[in-house]
Amino acid sequence: MMTDDNEDQDLEATFRAARARDTAWTPEFHRVLTRPPAARRRPWGMGLGALLTAAALVAVVMVRTRTHHQAQAPFTITVGSLRMPTDFLLDIAGAETLRTVPAIGRSDDWFPNLSGAKGHPL
Repeated sequence: MMTDDNEDQDLEATFRAARARDTAWTPEFHRVLTRPPAARRRPWGMGLGALLTAAALVAVVMVRTRTHHQAQAPFTITVGSLRMPTDFLLDIAGAETLRTVPAIGRSDDWFPNLSGAKGHPL
């Protein structure tokens, strides 16, 4: 697809205008290299930050060390002792069987030709 030369010239003019806008406020490279270093922070700024940090730490310590008088509960709930109204849905027939460890027989039943496996449980 061929483009018209006028489009290229328009694009070049657009870039030239953008560069002129940017270079209007950009300092020269030599001026950037020779400028003095940036001013340091004021010394009171660091002290103010340390003071605010110390005040926050004191506030946290005061809140944490304050004793809270809480009423003792008339009863305690231990893990597994609480029964909810829907717990009956979890009760299934044969639950005692699920608490046992199944056995699948002895090793000589499975491999009768292995002499070292006789009598060992699987």
